Parts: sequence; C-alpha cells; structure tokens
Amino acid sequence: MKKLIMFVMVLVLMLCMGTSAKAADPVAFYSLDGCLKDNTGNGNDGTMTAGEAVYDDDGLVMDGDDEVSTSLDTCMFEGDYTIVLKFKIASDAPAAPLIGVSSVDGITDEHGISVWMNVVDGAPVYDLWWTAAAQGETTGLNDGAWHSYAIVVSGDTQTVYIDGAEDGDGDVENNFDCSYTGSTFTIGNMKCTG
Repeated sequence: MKKLIMFVMVLVLMLCMGTSAKAADPVAFYSLDGCLKDNTGNGNDGTMTAGEAVYDDDGLVMDGDDEVSTSLDTCMFEGDYTIVLKFKIASDAPAAPLIGVSSVDGITDEHGISVWMNVVDGAPVYDLWWTAAAQGETTGLNDGAWHSYAIVVSGDTQTVYIDGAEDGDGDVENNFDCSYTGSTFTIGNMKCTG
C-alpha cells in the first residue's frame, strides 16, 4: 500500500476592520490518529465512505482511492477560509486529492475545491475546479517526510504556506457554490462523477 498519511484542520477566518484578519476557533479538526472524529466537538465527524480505515504509528494511511466524508457545512467555503494540512507522502504515491469540497454530481466548475499533490514535481496544488488557483514554488514534498501546507483564501486571493513559510499565491475568483444537493467535504478521494 502506498502511503499518504495526514491530519486535517479546517479554519474559518473572520475579518476585522476590513484589513486585518483574526482566526476563529477551528470549525473542524481531524487528527486521524485512530478515529475519524472531529476533535473540536462541533460534530463534523468523518465516515470512511471508500476504502478501509488503516492506521499505523503515524496516523491514517490512504492509498489514493480511500475517502473520508464529513458532515462539515460546505457553505463556509463560499467566504474566506483557511485549510491547514500536515501530510507525509511517498514519492511513489498515486495522484489523489488530499482534501476536496464538491457536490455529488461534480460536473460544473462552480462547485469544486481541492488540494492535491502533483506527483510529477511533488508540489501541492490548490484548485478551484481545474483552475490550479494557487501552487507554491516548493517542489519535492512527496519525499516521505512530514510537511505542513496551508491555503488562506481571502476574497479572490489565495496564499500558500509550506512548512510555515509563504510559498506562493493566486488570484482566482472564489466561485464555490454550496447549494448543490449532497455538497460534501472529503479527506482523500473526492466524490465526483464528472
């Protein structure tokens, strides 16, 4: 089994006086260290919906086809938000989303967000359905070591942080629409048929 190990934390940013932002309490935090529970107590627990939950000493091991669906309200992605991931990916790991936000039909461009690893150069990419909205400059992160990744979305601006340092940005309209039936936040493979 090729390893993709990670934990996920999703935060919402609150804007204060128009120019400064203050991080709110986490909306969801998944340590993925033996269970799929949301550790914030907000009830956004995960359920393994594809594959099997396999854990080792580092956490949840995913093989590219595994998927954890959550009960997170995806409408939070229509505004400003931050996603923080800690991951460890081997160089021979398959291409697969680290996280995704989509509707069940997954067909139109207006309702898909993902963070995925470009296995060619080992660089995480933040996507607003097929736009490659923001990619950091750092490559080689599929080296089997632990790394942190954060994407801060503020309006139509995206800023990427790798291992705590600003690493790139993007300027793509945030056109996510949570009104589609079955809109979900997933860890691992995304619900998408289009």
